[in-house]
Amino acid sequence: MKTSKLISIFLIILVFVMMTAASGSSSSDSSKTSANSSTASSSAASSSASSAADTKSDSQAAPASSAASNKDITIEEKVLFDQNDIAITAKSLNMKGLFGPEVKLLIENNSERSVTVQTRNTSVNGYMVETMLSTDVAPTKKANDELSIMRSDLEAAGITSIADIEFSFHIFDSESWNTIIDSDPVVITTSVYDGFTYTYDDSGEAVYDEGGIKIVVKGLSEGDSWLGPGIVLYIENATDSA
Repeated sequence: MKTSKLISIFLIILVFVMMTAASGSSSSDSSKTSANSSTASSSAASSSASSAADTKSDSQAAPASSAASNKDITIEEKVLFDQNDIAITAKSLNMKGLFGPEVKLLIENNSERSVTVQTRNTSVNGYMVETMLSTDVAPTKKANDELSIMRSDLEAAGITSIADIEFSFHIFDSESWNTIIDSDPVVITTSVYDGFTYTYDDSGEAVYDEGGIKIVVKGLSEGDSWLGPGIVLYIENATDSA
């Protein structure tokens, strides 16, 4: 009789342990699924950046493939600007720059004053991106420098191949800081431009869509910014003005 009770108690404990283990495994699997879903959502949200409207666009492949897709992309040498005794020539494209792709520039200052050359309103494949260029050139001198395009912005926009780069030059007197000229937009097309297909991911909650301006909320960012999470927006400007 005692033996039968002991066996019964042992079986009850064994069943309880098995049920607990199964429950824990199910909870663990559920947590993994939730985490994966969160990651996927974050990746999708991060794939869009502010963009100008265009009739072409870039396929939304994973940002990790960016370097491989871009390694053979080149540009032809082209005079981008030649006014006010200042000439600027695009010489080549370096896809392996420290901060991202770099457009190699030759800046010639044939004037009698020192000038500083910067860029404004830069876009790649129709997406607005941050760049770095601020070059001082002494009178009658030349300078070689690079227009650096932030790799992080390309990844945020899901850009894996660069078809075109558009920007304007802001040139001012290095001593007085007086503006010499703000150029018209210049466009550099790359070796993949012909036949390139552009696409833009405008999925999300549209909170404004009037007069050629569209604003879509993509979700919350989950980056490592010291400011904390932010709201990821897709902004499209289909008008003729900034």
